[in-house]
Amino acid sequence: MRIPNVGLSLRLPSLALAALLAVAAPAPAKTHNSKDALWRTDRLAEMIDAYRQALPGKLRVLNFEISYNRAELQVQDPAKPKHVDEYDYIHEQVSRPAPVRLYGSGSLEDSLYDWDDVAWDRIPALVSKAVKMVNLEHGKVSGVTVKRDLPSTKDIRIFIHLYGPRQTGGLTADAQGNVLEAKVY
Repeated sequence: MRIPNVGLSLRLPSLALAALLAVAAPAPAKTHNSKDALWRTDRLAEMIDAYRQALPGKLRVLNFEISYNRAELQVQDPAKPKHVDEYDYIHEQVSRPAPVRLYGSGSLEDSLYDWDDVAWDRIPALVSKAVKMVNLEHGKVSGVTVKRDLPSTKDIRIFIHLYGPRQTGGLTADAQGNVLEAKVY
């Protein structure tokens, strides 16, 4: 004689109720302590050192994005110059390379810059200047981008991105950290 599986039928409503409660519960609020941001002097230096150790030699960079707690570095593969790989920095570690799909009609070579042409140590001061110069109501830094400012110019630019509840803005600097523009968008 076969005994029905009563335990499973009792568990299913319990699992459904648990799933419903999990969906209905508000997500914990995400707060960022600006002292922990990657663009802070000590954190930036650690990140730059980690990238240099993971990627020794000459780096040809397509794009470098720094957010609050992670960075994405897109660099040319020296063994295959038509390829670009992305290395993420998260939890104080540089990831393995991930291929980057390239789009657009421009030349890859025209878009690349040398890692050593950027004054990385100037970024923390630029972030502070951006907050003061743009002066958004309850404004916060949302990220930093370093790339060529194509198609406007082939020059390397450091962009500090700011956001607020009513407006966004930013600061643009050259590769040596000289401020070129600060504005509300």
